[in-house]
Amino acid sequence: STAVQERAKPVYTTVPGWATDTTQCRSFDALPAAARAYVDLISEEMGAPFIIVSVGPDRDQTIEIG
Repeated sequence: STAVQERAKPVYTTVPGWATDTTQCRSFDALPAAARAYVDLISEEMGAPFIIVSVGPDRDQTIEIG
């Protein structure tokens, strides 16, 4: 309901970034450590695993996880 949403408070988590181009990565292990940690954090917060991660618009820029 709107009343519940009005009482909601955002929770911010600061994570390290990465300044590395990931568009050429073709496996999860090829991603920078900070990028892998970010994906893992989002997965934990959502309570669901990622199946794919995209590093660009092309089909070959889709990394299947697990």
